[in-house]
Parts: sequence; structure tokens; C-alpha cells
Amino acid sequence: MKKTVFIFTLAFAFALALLFVLAPTASAYDPTLPRVIDEAGLLSDYEKEKLRDYSEEFRFDYSMDCVVMLVTTTGSKSPMAFADDAYDAGGYGMGADNSGILILIAVGDREVYISTCGAAIDAISDGEIELILDEMMYALSNEDWGVAFTEGIETAGRMIERPNGSDGDDGDRNMITPGKIAAVVLFPAVISGIVLAVMCYKMNNDRGKRTAADYAVRGSFALSGALDIFLTSSVTKTPRAESNGGGGGGSSHVSSGGVSHGGGGRHF
Repeated sequence: MKKTVFIFTLAFAFALALLFVLAPTASAYDPTLPRVIDEAGLLSDYEKEKLRDYSEEFRFDYSMDCVVMLVTTTGSKSPMAFADDAYDAGGYGMGADNSGILILIAVGDREVYISTCGAAIDAISDGEIELILDEMMYALSNEDWGVAFTEGIETAGRMIERPNGSDGDDGDRNMITPGKIAAVVLFPAVISGIVLAVMCYKMNNDRGKRTAADYAVRGSFALSGALDIFLTSSVTKTPRAESNGGGGGGSSHVSSGGVSHGGGGRHF
């Protein structure tokens, strides 16, 4: 028995160590990639620096990547396809699902589009995308591109913190992080493993029993008779639940690279 407990404890400890080692490496975030891309050449150096700071704060606060892109035109691509492909090809995102957002402004086409990926699809609903675009419209109409990007990033953060754009502080959305995995799964598992090991160690059985009869005291039980009486039956039917197509997250589509994205955009 002691040998069995030792093997179980050793295997359990190895599994925990493996989870702790692998969890931090799940992030796909590459800090060397540019988060402020100004192909149109319309942002000042000061605006670029401030937007980099906003992108870094967004990543730190919400565990999601944040990219802004200013171009003259999307060419033959739709704004949605252009933004999705730019995010995928650029190697952006955090975590195993490459979570993050990309805000695209095409100044010549007068188009703005917000592409979401990974956890950002569920964190920012379609209605919240529209609220973000609403906040950007005034700056876009005045061609104040730096302010428009700033409004987009800040409002996206508020939508993540406050579901459905409510004024109340509903707290951060649940993000899968190594710390939360440890708190929700690993720590209880450790406690359960310790309790189980102690229980196994304290078992007093000197030898294992082959059958249930080995545990019974001979002559201690005698069945004098048996009687089965059928009383009644009852059948309960429950209607099958039908999906109403609802949900707290945004709708999604698949980019040309085969990656799921959400988002939305409009003319300005």
C-alpha cells in the first residue's frame, strides 16, 4: 500500500509540475512586432508613441493584443478581409487562440474596421463594436486619426470591462491565464491529492480481499424471505430545448487564412 501511495504521489507531482511549466509558454505574443502601422504617413511621432503606450496598456490590462493600422486604401480587398489578413499575416495575438484586436482606418476609402480574434470575439459583442465605432466617428469626420485610434482603444477596453456598455463596473471578463488555471484547477487538485494520499496511507487492511464475501462474518446474515410488490409507474416528459441563437459574444467568420475573426466597420 505504501508503495502504491508513493507512486501515486510522484505521478501527481510530476503532472502538476508539467502544467506549471507549459502554461506560461502558451502565449504567442511577440513584443518585437510593430503595433502602430502608419502606411499612409499621417501620424506624428508623438501620436505613434502615445498609441504604442495605449497598445501596451491594453495588452497588460486585458491579456489581448492591440494593433492600429492607418492605410490609404485596402485595394481590391474589403476592409474586413484586409484587417483580418493583416492580423493573421502579421503574427499578432496573445495565447493559444491569438486573442486581440486590430483597428484599421483606410483614409482614401473613408472606411474604418475593427477585427477581433480569439477571446476578443466573445469579449466584444457586435453591439459593442458599434458603440466603439460611434465613439470614433467624430474624430474620423475631422480626420484626426490619432484621436480616433485612441478613442477606439479606450472604448474597446471599457466594453471588455463593462459588458454591453453598461455604466456599472461588472469587473474584468474571465481571461484564461496561468494564475487562474492554478487557482481554479491546480490548487484544489493538490488539496484533493494530499487528502487522498493520507486516506490511502491510513487504511488498516493488511491484505487485499479477493471477493466481497471475504469481508462478511460467517453466519451473521440469514435471508428468511423476499417479497416484490409493484406499486405504480410514472413517466415524465421534458420538451427539448431549442437554441435561440443568442449569446454574449460577437458573431464570427473565417478569414482567408482559416482563422476565426469577429468585428465590424462602417464608412465615415
